[in-house]
Amino acid sequence: MIRSAGQTGRRRMIMKDNINDLNLKDIANVEKSIFRDFVDNLKLNSLDFTVRVVIAAIVVIAGVYVIRAFGRWFNRILEKSSIDRGNAQLLDNVVKVGLYFLLGLMVAAQFGIEATSVIAILGSAGLTLGLAFQGTLGNFAGGVLLIVTKPFRMGDYIEIESSFAGTVTEIGLIHSRLLTLDNRVVIIPNGELANSTITNYTDRAKRLVELKVGIGYGEDIDRVREILLEVISAEPLLMDDGTATIYVDSMSASSIDMLVRAYTKTADYLKAKWSLTESVKKALDKNGIEIPFTQVDVHMK
Repeated sequence: MIRSAGQTGRRRMIMKDNINDLNLKDIANVEKSIFRDFVDNLKLNSLDFTVRVVIAAIVVIAGVYVIRAFGRWFNRILEKSSIDRGNAQLLDNVVKVGLYFLLGLMVAAQFGIEATSVIAILGSAGLTLGLAFQGTLGNFAGGVLLIVTKPFRMGDYIEIESSFAGTVTEIGLIHSRLLTLDNRVVIIPNGELANSTITNYTDRAKRLVELKVGIGYGEDIDRVREILLEVISAEPLLMDDGTATIYVDSMSASSIDMLVRAYTKTADYLKAKWSLTESVKKALDKNGIEIPFTQVDVHMK
């Protein structure tokens, strides 16, 4: 049979169209299959992620409850121990930070993040964090140093390089708090405290009260000494332990300066000094002892 070239060409075009139709159908089927698999995987992943989130939330709630309960129990243990209140407070903060860090690792584990990976990341980022939080880390190191050296305790009255003075009310991880006599709260970074000169006024059980008294050159020193000794003996806030002393400290331009020294309990220092000053003034006035003061005489012609 002889076929014309036209018939052969039409047959080839028909076969090509059929092949193209088959390819389009296969591609469409493949695309549908991929989309179906994607949706199925998305559903599975969403369900798995939701379960992980729920478990993580339960871990957080339970962990916070356990940490708080442990904190209360740990505080009772510290209160019964002989540890200083300030050190106990700082130790409690360190333990809480450590427990919350462990809780964070447990939550991260619910999302497939291993603890070793977290520690490795923190280790690699340590230099960067150290530079970024240099001041904070220095304050933390200062807090640790305060625990070791114990220059002061909770309730002590301290002075920092003649800048701040007050009663220590808190020794924290990063900073400490002072309460001044006029009821102001001063917050000082621990790094600054560790590197400063600290005067602790309440580290000893007793403290020396000093009072300088100026008398006129015409007064009898021995008589004035007897009057001052009587004042000291009658002062209830001063210690009657035989350590009180009265002597001539200097001879200034207009007066003889006598120095009164006596010990009192540290807690009574300010009250004792104020009361002694008032009692000395009244006793000298009563006995007619001259207390010189600066004055200017103007002579007019």
